[in-house]
Amino acid sequence: MGRPLVFPNQSGKLLHPWILTKRFKKILKESDLPEVRFHDLQHTCATLLLS
Repeated sequence: MGRPLVFPNQSGKLLHPWILTKRFKKILKESDLPEVRFHDLQHTCATLLLS
């Protein structure tokens, strides 16, 4: 048994990164939020935790 995945697909296997990026950009657009890279969320989280 392998390590559990953070973002699995519907069958529990690896979710391709481009699918996650595509869905993330769609959510941002639908929510009228500025376009940011998914990776930028890590930096934002770290900054907020340090505040």
